[in-house]
Formats: sequence, C-alpha cells, structure tokens
Amino acid sequence: MRLAVCAAVLAAAAAASAEKPTPIPIARVAYVDGLVELKSGARPWARVAEGGELRIGDRLRTGEMGSARVDFPWMSVALSGGSVLAVSDSLVLATVLEAGRVEQSAPSGDLIKLIAGPARIRGEGKVVVRRDGDATFVSAHAGRFRVESGGSVVTVSGGEGTIVKGKAAPQPTRPLAAAPTDLEPSDDPRYTLPNEPLTLRFRSTAAWHHVQILGIDSPQPLIERDIQGTEVTLAIPWPGTFRWRVAARDRDGLEGLFSREGLIAVVEK
Repeated sequence: MRLAVCAAVLAAAAAASAEKPTPIPIARVAYVDGLVELKSGARPWARVAEGGELRIGDRLRTGEMGSARVDFPWMSVALSGGSVLAVSDSLVLATVLEAGRVEQSAPSGDLIKLIAGPARIRGEGKVVVRRDGDATFVSAHAGRFRVESGGSVVTVSGGEGTIVKGKAAPQPTRPLAAAPTDLEPSDDPRYTLPNEPLTLRFRSTAAWHHVQILGIDSPQPLIERDIQGTEVTLAIPWPGTFRWRVAARDRDGLEGLFSREGLIAVVEK
C-alpha cells in the first residue's frame, strides 16, 4: 500500500512537471520553530507555518536559530538552523540541500534522492548531511546509503561517513566520531523554569559539537545548536519533560553518532 501511494505521488509529480500547470503538493511542513521561510515560484520569500505545503520547485530556508521538518509520504527531512532545502524541478524527484544541515529518515526505501552540491545520496535508514562551502559531509546513523560524486560511488553503512570536497570522488568511508559521554544532566532530570537559562555539559575530545533538545516521546529536534567546546547554555520556553543529546564532529567536520540522552524537566512556577 505504501509503495502504491509513493508511486502515485511520483507519477503525479512527474506529470505536473511535464505539463507545467500549478505544481501539486508533494510534502507538508510538519514542524516550524523560529524563522522558517518558503519561496514558491516567482513569489518572494515568506514565512511558513506548520501545515504549509511544499511543491516541486519550492525552496525552504531556516534562520540561524530556526528549524523545520518536512514530511513526504515515505520519508522525513529535518532542517537545522541556517539551512536551505529545495525540491528539484525535474522528472526525477529529489531534494536539494543548498546549504546547512539536514537529517533524513527514509525507512521505506530509496525512492527519493538527496542532492548536495555534486554529491548524490540515495538509501534507506537515517543519515545526516551537511553542506558547508564546497564540501558535503555524509554521516549514516542507520541503514545504508550510496554516495556518488566525480564518477565514483561509495556505500556508507550505519556508523560510517564520507566527505565530498569540490567535485572530487567521495573519500573512503571512515568510522564516525565516538559519542560524547558524562552528560550533565543525565538520567536524573534537571528541573528548571520556562525560559530560564540552563547549562548542559558533557565530556568529549572534539572541538565542535551538535546539541539537540527533543520532546520526551518524539524524534523531532525542538532546539539544536552547533557549538564549540563542551558546554552550552540555552533556555527551553515550553513546560514539559525533554531529552537532550550531543554529537561530536571530527577534525575534518564530519558529524558523529549521538550520545546517550539526558533528561530535563521544565515546570511552571
């Protein structure tokens, strides 16, 4: 049934692209935090709310402190701050990471392709892709992904990554950086108030890290930051119980696996 739905969406999208009518919606903006803007056709950039539709040719961008999640019928893509994602205007449906960082979860197979500069990434599972200048960083957290560039292909499995610089072939796969340890707060929740500054600490030998705050029962990052060092101070505006985790980036910038999760409880006065 799921494959039939995906095939129908792809066929409709291809027909829409060929006939050049108003493109049909192919995805939904399921989560928005901070500044998130959509550019559709010749229209100028405009803020988009949760529930907004994404069509072939559209571009979505997040502010430096913004984040968003786009749900397709067969996969989801989470955008970190300072990212630009487009849906290619072509017969072969693909998302295009122009800048920034995305987490792609594709449990239903490799029905969609992610393009980042000269790199073509296709697969099944969960992958983090960064586009920084002329370099593309691919970190497979689960599953298997094919990375093609410069006439060569490498396959990265969960726990491995590769880097594509310029138009060169992908570098040989390498193990991802080890996850940071000794999180504070950890299993025992740290209690705080809404919008009260909270310092998160951890142990790691890396210089740069990516920190995420997530809901207690959701994989969706609600707050995320790229940071230097081993601590960050931030504030959570909503009451509730939250998880937090952190990943290290190696000396070349390739992001590693996430740490175990710590807990934060935000309570009203």
